[in-house]
Amino acid sequence: FASTLILCGFCTFYYGNVVVTSMCVAAALGLIALLRSPGGGLWKLPVGVCGLAAVGWGWIFGRYCYCAYGYFALYYTNARTYENVDPMQRGASVSDAGRLIFAAEARVDVAASAGYLAEDGVMYCAAPIVGVMDSPPR
Repeated sequence: FASTLILCGFCTFYYGNVVVTSMCVAAALGLIALLRSPGGGLWKLPVGVCGLAAVGWGWIFGRYCYCAYGYFALYYTNARTYENVDPMQRGASVSDAGRLIFAAEARVDVAASAGYLAEDGVMYCAAPIVGVMDSPPR
């Protein structure tokens, strides 16, 4: 189960959905062939059934993890990165950014920070990032 979950959740980033799904289908077909083969011992039924369940549930949960959480990692990896951003710069000029790297003189203004208590009880903190000249934008 764990190996199928890892395969479907993480390897999809590198090998793509078709390759990972093909590997899961091949594993399932191999387990079905094991179950249908004549002869053998008592070990074939538990190994085949548990293996099929592990591949099936691993594929389902792996795909869920990839679609629910993995998409954002790919989005921000492929988004633009802006370096040496001046905090006084208009936000619209970097609105397509996936990552901002501020200028070396930028700092967090802790004195102007504010807290927000959400309805679910989680406390969030927000503080402005200011530069050397902290005058309002024109």
